[in-house]
Amino acid sequence: MLGIPTETKEEALDTFRMIKTIAPEALSPVFFTPVPGSYMFDYCRTHGLMLSEDLTCLDAVIQISQKSKEWTITG
Repeated sequence: MLGIPTETKEEALDTFRMIKTIAPEALSPVFFTPVPGSYMFDYCRTHGLMLSEDLTCLDAVIQISQKSKEWTITG
């Protein structure tokens, strides 16, 4: 995951170094997306870090989050 608001340039470069070191078979990079109702969403909004206020693109993420609250983790 890249683009966490508090991430430094050195931390981002550490992530790339780690990826190079472990040489995964496949990459699946994702960029941080603040989810409404979370601390990081409020942080991003307060600090002017929101790229868009149109949150319709998050509908699927919110549905997954709500569904995951119903799951039980055992073990």
